[in-house]
Amino acid sequence: MKKQSVLKIINPLALVLFLIQSITGITHELIPFQLFEKLHGTTGYLLVIVVMTHILLNWNWFKTAFRKH
Repeated sequence: MKKQSVLKIINPLALVLFLIQSITGITHELIPFQLFEKLHGTTGYLLVIVVMTHILLNWNWFKTAFRKH
């Protein structure tokens, strides 16, 4: 699969996972602990994997953007 095709999946997925993390983090006192634990914990691990994949797919851009001049 081409890099751009993968990024079209990875980028929105990262956004959704980030939103779930944010919402469950902010509202953790309002939702049952078991639901919080499953949602926040699982999406947290998935978010790390998705973000690392995003960074790896864009590694050349990161090297260029953060290279010392």
